[in-house]
Amino acid sequence: MLWLNARDETSLRQSFQLAARRILREHPTVAYVQNAMVNQDLDETTEAVKRWLDEARNDRWLVVYDNYDDVRFDGRGGADQSALRIAEEGGPVSSKTSQTETADSKAYDIRPYFPETDHGAIVITTRSSTVKLGQLIRMSKLSDVKDSLAILESTSSRAHLSQNPDAYTLARRLDGLPLALSTAGAYLNQVSTTCAEYLRLYDESWLRLQRESPQLLDYDQALYSTWGVSFNHIRQQSRGAAMLLRLWAYFDNEDIWYELLQDVGSEGPLWLQDITEDTLSFNATMRVLCEHGLVEADPTTNETGGESPGYSVHGCVHTWMIHVLNTGVDEEMSLIAMRCVAWHVPSYKQQEYWIVQRRLLQHSDRCITRTATDAVEEEDAWMFHKLGILFSKQGRLKEAEAMYQRALQGKEKALGPDHTSTLDSVGNLGNLYSDQGRLKEAEAMYQRALQGYEKALGPDHISILNTVGNLGNLYSNQGRLREAEAKYERALQGYEKALGPDAIKTYIPALNTLQNLGSLFEKLGENSKAISYYHQAQNSLLSVQGPQNERYTYLSDKIALLQLIIQGTDISCCEEKPERGLKAK
Repeated sequence: MLWLNARDETSLRQSFQLAARRILREHPTVAYVQNAMVNQDLDETTEAVKRWLDEARNDRWLVVYDNYDDVRFDGRGGADQSALRIAEEGGPVSSKTSQTETADSKAYDIRPYFPETDHGAIVITTRSSTVKLGQLIRMSKLSDVKDSLAILESTSSRAHLSQNPDAYTLARRLDGLPLALSTAGAYLNQVSTTCAEYLRLYDESWLRLQRESPQLLDYDQALYSTWGVSFNHIRQQSRGAAMLLRLWAYFDNEDIWYELLQDVGSEGPLWLQDITEDTLSFNATMRVLCEHGLVEADPTTNETGGESPGYSVHGCVHTWMIHVLNTGVDEEMSLIAMRCVAWHVPSYKQQEYWIVQRRLLQHSDRCITRTATDAVEEEDAWMFHKLGILFSKQGRLKEAEAMYQRALQGKEKALGPDHTSTLDSVGNLGNLYSDQGRLKEAEAMYQRALQGYEKALGPDHISILNTVGNLGNLYSNQGRLREAEAKYERALQGYEKALGPDAIKTYIPALNTLQNLGSLFEKLGENSKAISYYHQAQNSLLSVQGPQNERYTYLSDKIALLQLIIQGTDISCCEEKPERGLKAK
């Protein structure tokens, strides 16, 4: 069984990547899945997983597409609908939510993400009534008040509530909604109060919502009223916890962790400094929220990139944070969130940086939709540059280009066109254009960056060598192989001169250059030279990331294949994929 997070396309494609990892753990010889993972291409990985599911021998699978709420059908056909099971989860989205969130919506058509065959089964969970694929199974609210009382008893740790008339009235008032019942129970577990007193607080919260948000549906009012009661108690216990709930509206609902807030927190408002002083302070704040049933410990993923595990809130709770705790966009809060995400975009030198990137991506999407770009000062242009790096590394090239362009405009205005930070954005735009196949534009950007760096830093600076290596990639992709060779050799010699022969063995841009030289000599048919460079890259990779790394395995396969060619073995049955040069940075 495969579980996929379908709340938006980014989350879904990331889930396909996790599914590919699982496939490789259990079936390590599936070459097309392995190649997709080595290339770090989310689209290719998605297609590889679908291809694996389509194979005739894989005929007993179940794929769950969870939380498909932003729905758009554009007329494209999909899988055999007889194989689908749709679970529509309790309750419609309020009219307020649907109107306010239209601009932020990331609606998409889920059907292109289905396997093509019909020898498995698909389940989709959704809150949208517009999903009419396959057999609809509606998940209704609880109809028996005894079940509602059982939830109240369990979450409040109070026995015999079924014999309490006020508890019975409360269970009826919460209308069989498990989220509302569990929140009320969590409150009763934390506060020494009676069910009658809770009913009074609930009615006050309900009336306040009626005045402030009369368009809310009864379903939402019941939920929001219980959360309002809990929020008022949280505010009395911990100002930091209450403010964190407000700030959370500007992040994604899943996976908030200590390190994400830590760096900016030390320079932020006092309440944020207090809750991020250390992990104990942060976890104590989160414990208050967990005890009230609003937050859950640990994210949906087990991979943390060497950092702390995270905390999540239910999507409905997050909607309440957005529309009730924040009645409009708070520019200070939105900028804090954006700075947290941008500041935390990892360097390639960081261990398991790709996992941290994945964790950040959903928050970056939220920041972009909630932060007005014209509200960001020019001196904060670095944030757009960092988000451009994040989107680019995750294959989100259109979004990356928009971020780099915004960063470039801000830096040119604040720092000038020849500042090295401005040139960093120019060089990254060159990388992006190269990835998009816009090679003339890429070359123009690389040449501008190269000339600017040489003028500002001299001919042997590391930043210049990275750009030289990227020009080598571009020439290689254009078939200008000897020009590419000259650029790669200049970059490699420069790295060795600047860092020393030992240090370059663990310097990723130098490692990439070694692999690119191997690929270039393979194209030239000089297989012995290619093997030599691949071996050097592999040895460096071993010391940096270990033998379990997919790229290490890929290089092992490359070397073995070239050795077979040298021996005169027929390799026509072997699956090969054209290779693109690895960026210096």
